[in-house]
Amino acid sequence: MLFRSQIILNCSYNGEQLTIQEDLYQSIDEYYSSNPKKRFMSYGSYVESAQEDNTIQELTQKIEEMGDELKLTDDETMDLATCFVQTIPYDAEKAKVILSDKAEDKVEKAAKREYLDRFPYETLYDNKGICTDKVYLEMAILKEMGYGTAILTFDKEKHMAADRKSVV
Repeated sequence: MLFRSQIILNCSYNGEQLTIQEDLYQSIDEYYSSNPKKRFMSYGSYVESAQEDNTIQELTQKIEEMGDELKLTDDETMDLATCFVQTIPYDAEKAKVILSDKAEDKVEKAAKREYLDRFPYETLYDNKGICTDKVYLEMAILKEMGYGTAILTFDKEKHMAADRKSVV
């Protein structure tokens, strides 16, 4: 039997409190977290979902439908998506591990990389994340909406951000 949990994403947009609910499953989270290729993947690979996983498509559809109901423009709907992602709680414990400079040997660095990079589903399932986690999730949603995206990395600051633009 699959363990099911439900995530509730909240967003305060233009003075309105908005909520989206999504069912998530432990087996799918385990599929992503056990991916042996994680250590070797490029940043952009984390934006992709498994072919059988429709979670990002379903979440994006809910955001777009909400945008339609609120009579938002496409760009405002894009901002709405960002609002939902950014309200996911910050994972201070993970940030502490990632930002520590104690992992000097290769084994520790590889483990740190595996801990750092997470698929959007994992971020949703845990309902917490750091900048990297939220960037991957936001980019997956915006890509599904038809927007062009780019990952901005700031190595010195140990930070990541998403850049987005309309596709013409």
